[in-house]
Formats: sequence, structure tokens, C-alpha cells
Amino acid sequence: MKRLVAAILAAGWLAAAPMQAAGDADRKKLNVDFEIGWGGCYRPLVWTPLTLSVTSPLKEHVAVEVGLSVAQDELNRLRIRRLAVLEAESTVHIPLMARLAVGAVDCDVSMTGIGKRFFWSRTYELRSRDAPSGLLTGVPDRDMLIGVTGRQGFGLMDLGRDSSCNTGRPGGRVHVKYKFARLLPADWPGYAALDALVLYDADWERLNPHQSRAVARWVGNGGRVLFVLGANALAPGHPLAALLPFAVGAAREVTLPAATLRRWGWRQPEPGGQRRTACWSFDAAAGAPGWRVDRQGDSVIAAWGPSGFGAVGVVGFDPAAAAGGETDHVAAAQFWVGRLAPLLDGRRVISTGANSGSDSDWYGYQPSPADAASNEVLEHLLSIAELRPMHAGWIVGVLAALALLIGPVDYLVLKKLGRLPLTWLTASLWIALFSVGAYYGVQYIRAGVLKARVVSVVDGVADGNGPAAGWATCHAGIYSPGSDDYRPVPPGGGELDRGQWWSGAAHVQSRGMYYGQSGIGSRNIYCLQHADGGNLPVSVPINIWSMQCLLAETPVRDVPLRATVTRRGRDDWEIAITNRSPALLKSGYAMVGGGRAIWLGAVRPGQSRTFRGRGERPGPWQWSDGVRGNALAARGTWARTEGIRRLVDGGGAAAVCAEFEQASPPFALAGRNCRFEHVQLVRLVVKVR
Repeated sequence: MKRLVAAILAAGWLAAAPMQAAGDADRKKLNVDFEIGWGGCYRPLVWTPLTLSVTSPLKEHVAVEVGLSVAQDELNRLRIRRLAVLEAESTVHIPLMARLAVGAVDCDVSMTGIGKRFFWSRTYELRSRDAPSGLLTGVPDRDMLIGVTGRQGFGLMDLGRDSSCNTGRPGGRVHVKYKFARLLPADWPGYAALDALVLYDADWERLNPHQSRAVARWVGNGGRVLFVLGANALAPGHPLAALLPFAVGAAREVTLPAATLRRWGWRQPEPGGQRRTACWSFDAAAGAPGWRVDRQGDSVIAAWGPSGFGAVGVVGFDPAAAAGGETDHVAAAQFWVGRLAPLLDGRRVISTGANSGSDSDWYGYQPSPADAASNEVLEHLLSIAELRPMHAGWIVGVLAALALLIGPVDYLVLKKLGRLPLTWLTASLWIALFSVGAYYGVQYIRAGVLKARVVSVVDGVADGNGPAAGWATCHAGIYSPGSDDYRPVPPGGGELDRGQWWSGAAHVQSRGMYYGQSGIGSRNIYCLQHADGGNLPVSVPINIWSMQCLLAETPVRDVPLRATVTRRGRDDWEIAITNRSPALLKSGYAMVGGGRAIWLGAVRPGQSRTFRGRGERPGPWQWSDGVRGNALAARGTWARTEGIRRLVDGGGAAAVCAEFEQASPPFALAGRNCRFEHVQLVRLVVKVR
């Protein structure tokens, strides 16, 4: 028998040794670069692009499962898996997305062979405890982060040196970071941290369909992009051309007068005081609804306007060629500030000639207004009876009863029986019985059943009479009466749509957080990240008598609401509503120009109703009561709220806002009966007739 055991152990050791040797050999052969964020900049708690560039010297392709583990916030640790193929003797760029906590100090990355003995792993240090700001730059809310691809000319990359950011709080910095076209994120969350993306004379053919779709989706969800057309025109058939309500025509020569050059701070040539430059034509922008233009003579040289819930700008000429290389960096900064200003709304870049912004919060992160609103939404999710502390009287009573039994009762009974030395055994027995009784007592009194509280916001922009494509943000809290593992699925079963991006959600400290802090990310959320988009949860472990909060963001093909808004007089409005949901439209209002609101009554499922009235001022851009107002200002929704405000204030559009009662939940839990409580808010932007 001993010989058999020894043989088995020896065989196991011999089998494991080649695998370990192969793993060590593969690790030494691979050349792996790991890039985080935009030039080392990221926004804490926001989706961040991570690129794993792997150069493989192997003679054959190897299919691998890429693993990523990183602290997402103070409570959750995001564990992501993604399938990829390492191509033989070539470099492969593997894009990943993750949310990074303020205090995240490291990130675990691994690659495991599929069907082959292959393993590689490494822990990347994100922050040094001795120099918390040394490796990554955390961009707080008061700062601005601008991404650039294409060319880096005309002082664009020096904009941060000659400007500052003003968001209502002083001391903001401007960070301008470049990415090569081949490394641009292939899905919209990769751009979520940016205030604006500048495509400067980009080679549009180098952008693959996934990257183009990612930029378009990000703009539709509230992002902002500036096209600077140089030698390369944006062809009408390109996916990004769909962001423009007009086509870009042929190039022609335009004249920049002296007054324009002085306004931009450019040197004026002699004689004549004007310049001529080639400019792509898009004069039709002057007639596009909601668009403003910069016209020089008979030609439009720049235009800005809405696209979905975001904004788009177009500059029709190459500023470097137009300036002739004679403009200093201060004048270049002044030019870029003017081109970006119409896109940024309340977030302004100010040309200062020097960076007057103070250092970013290197050692601390101050929460944003969206963080505060998200905290309030999470408070609503956690406000269930099962999570409230038990009355102190129960605890005092149980402890008093235990003390009474172990003390006088146990002593008197054992003394009467003449078995006083058995007190050591009986005391232990009483403690065990009370522990078991306390567990099952609390389980019976307070544990309850599996339940989920959900707050969702669905936003759409109507396009004629067809479907109103838009976006949905879902805050969900899953309460577990026992320690178990759960997997969200569609209400009808099957698999979640690939376009959904799930992550954990946790409170953000109002006092601020420090970059060097540790001990975060104790809860695990296991997700599968797909190459064609989506971060889907496959395992959400939840401890007994606790709630796990999740955040899901996804594009939607339609919204459960149809509406028309007609202006009958100077301040007389008619709103026709059709409820296309199986739930009751409980209440709502319509926001019209001038910040006025018309209140709406209930509409039954499948029915239509018309409301008429005068607009009240000021109207509630957000519901003022609790979770409803905060849901529209929370993370994942605030950018669309600002976009809706911009569309309505620009004239010609109205926003119909409605709350649905007992709406169908947006997800279910695989193999479980779960009780849902769902607050659904729907907003639809329509043209005013």
C-alpha cells in the first residue's frame, strides 16, 4: 500500500513538473505591455480602458483566457474573464475595461491556455505606497480629461499647459492625452472618463467598425467629440458620419479675415491682413436643428450641435496649415478653447497662457455631485426591514437570559443535584444552544425572502414615428437571506444581451478618500467580458443577510412611451401620451422651452391620453422627491440629463418624463424566485410641433 501511494505521488509530481516548467518558459518568452487609462490618466470609479499588448514568439496560435482582478471601489472587487488568441510570432492588443477604485494599489492579470498547457500571470503595481501619485494620475471631477487621436499638431497636446478648467470649483486642471488609432477602445465605456474626444485629421479607414461604433454609442449616451478635418474627409458612408445631420462635401478655398485672426490671436500676414486655407464644405449645417455655425463669408468653417444625448463639433480646416506655423502656443490654446467651448456646457476650458489650476488631488479624491446622488439611490436600495438593526431590547433580553441560566439557575440546579463540577459542561451546552437559537431566531424573525430593489432610468430620443432608441441605467440591490451565489438573466430566461455593462456599486465616502488607502474590494463580482461588447455577471456571491448592489448600463432599441408635444399658443401646450408598457404610467410632466413644465396625469397600459395646459415655471428638471430626483443625477445617468437639458433649452424640443408603477423588472435571477420592487423612470425627447 505504501508503494502504491508513493507511486501515485511521484506520478503527480512528474505530471506537474512539465506544466510548471512550461509555464515558467512561456512567461519568460512573452513580451507583455500593460497600458491603463488615457496616457496614465483615469477617473476613479468610472469605466477605464486597459490594453494588454502581448508579443508572442511561439510558432503557433494559442487560445487563452485572460483574467483581470482589480478593486473597483471600497467594497467590491471586479474579477473579469475574457477569451483571446495569441497569434504566432506577432503582437496582439487585448482590450479590457474595468472600474478602478480610488485606493487601488495593484491589479492582477493572468493568461491561461485553453486546451494547452500555458500559463502566465503578473501583478501590476498601480500605486506606490511611498508615492501614491507616481504611477497613475487620478483625475477628479473638478479636472478635465481630453482624449486625442490622429495628429498631435498645432499645440493641441500643450493645451493643458496653457489653460485651466472651471467647473464652478476653482483650481481645475486640463489633461490632454493621446492614443494611437489602433489602441482606441472598442466599446463605449472606454470613453466614459473623457470630457471630450478630439479626432484631429484622423485616418478614418484605420478605425475598425468596433471603434467607430464605440465612439458613436458614447456620443449617443452623452459624450462629446470634435472632428478636425484636415487632409482626410469624413466620407458619408463612414459609421461616424451618422453623427452628423449633414454630409461633408468637397474641399474649397475660404478666406479667414483679419478680424477672425485677431480673435484667435494669430499673426496677420502682410499685406491684406487675411489668410486663405482649404476647408471642407458643410454649409448645410446652418439649417440643421439645434446646430450653431461659425461662418466666414459665404462658407461655414465650423459647426456644433446635438447628436443623441451628446454633442458633436466639426472644424472644416486644418488649423496648423491655416496658421502657416506662425502661431505661438498661447494663441493655439486660445483657438482650441474656442472650438471646444460649445461642446462642454458648464465645464469650461479657460485660456490662461499658463496652467493656473492647482495640482490635482494627488493624495485625495473629493466625491462629485453624481457620487452624492448615487449614494442616495443606494440608500433607497438598502432601506429594507431585513437590513435594519434589531432592537437593543432583544439583545439585552437574550444576554440576560443566558447570564441567568449560566449563573444562578445553573448553579442552584447543579448544587441541588450534587453535580456542581458539571457547570463547565452545562455552561458550554447553554452557550451552544443559545447560539443556535439566536441564529434560527433571527432567521425566522428578520431573514425574510430573496428580494431585489431596482431603480431604472430609460431615456430615448424620438425619431419620427418609429422606435425611440436610447439608453437605460439600472441600479439594483439584491438581498440574500442566506449565503449563496446568484446570476442575473433576462426576465424570460436565456442570456443577457451582449451590450450590457454590469459592475458593482457602493457608497462613496463624503469626506473624501485617499489614493494610498488599502484593504478595499472584499466582495467579488465575477464577469465575462465579450470581444463584441458587454461585461456580463456570471457569478455574484452574496453573504447571508446582506445586500449586493449592482449597476447596469445598456443601449435600448425602444422606450415604453410615445408622445407628441404641440404648441397651441404662446404658452399653451398640448401633450399626447401613449403608454406602451404593461405597467401603469403613474404620473409625469413635460419640460418645454424656458424651463416650463406641464404636469401629466395617469395613463393606463396600452391607452392614450391628451393633456393640455400652461407651463409652470420653474419646472423640475429632476423629480424633487428622494430617489427619483437622485436617480436622474446619479452615475450612468447624469450625462444624459445634461444632454436633455441642452436639447430642450436649445429650442424646438421637449422632454416628456414619466414614472411607471410596478413595472416589469429588467432582469431575473437564474433558478430563483425573487421578489422585485421596481421604480422605473422614462424620459423621451421629442420635437415640438
